[in-house]
Amino acid sequence: MIDPVLANCRVVRVLRQQPQAAWRCLGFPPAGAGPMFFQPWREVLPNIFQLEAINLPGRELRLNEAVPDRIDALVAEIVVVLTASFRQDPRPVLMFGHSFGGLVAFEVIRLLNQQGYRHPIALCVSAHCGPMYRTPVGALHRLDDQALIEELQRFDGVPAKLRSNEEYLAFCLPAIRADLRLDYQASLRMDCCLHQPLLVMAGNDDYVAPPELMYGWLNMTSGKSRFISWSGQHFYLRGQLPTLIDRLTDFAREQWLLPSSELSQKTI
Repeated sequence: MIDPVLANCRVVRVLRQQPQAAWRCLGFPPAGAGPMFFQPWREVLPNIFQLEAINLPGRELRLNEAVPDRIDALVAEIVVVLTASFRQDPRPVLMFGHSFGGLVAFEVIRLLNQQGYRHPIALCVSAHCGPMYRTPVGALHRLDDQALIEELQRFDGVPAKLRSNEEYLAFCLPAIRADLRLDYQASLRMDCCLHQPLLVMAGNDDYVAPPELMYGWLNMTSGKSRFISWSGQHFYLRGQLPTLIDRLTDFAREQWLLPSSELSQKTI
């Protein structure tokens, strides 16, 4: 198994070490967020998963690093670290990406496929339009600070307890704006380019990534695919995390069938 301190822990952080877990769960956070976005998962994610998360430049342990001008640079860096981890750790990986994180996770798997890696991976994309579409809200990164904050608050992009914290908002805005720019400027993908299983999750009232613009994901893989809709807006998962994780766990078990006895042995 891979050492909990990965070769480049700046890029991939282990939030809950589970050396005996059957699978790795790797979170890709939304725009402006870092691994701590997945901190609440520590208490509800089954022990059959080791919990890890991607840390992009401009936040948390990489606060002083500039966000690159193109999403390709982010993706290439992540792939280098992941491929090193695959050589040490044979466990399947369940990738979960929310919003911008969903696009990054998709591009990571796309590059892995191009490079010929066949490590067992399943992908869940949450709250991001299919890669053949732009978001209907347009180029949010071009808004001034106040307008951007108002828009983030409108689709519940800022936790309620922090909405009046101007210092916090000013601190987070540069990374949020940079990620939104990368997302909006990313190349559109029209052709099926994955073979991995794909689970798509949408909020029924999400106007940033409406369900009708998320169905396009189902055409992006030749593997198994499924669509689940939830009540709520862009951050629907905050209010129903335990149920969401149940669906993720079911999805993982469907891809990597293990005898129930082995599953119990893998649980700590």
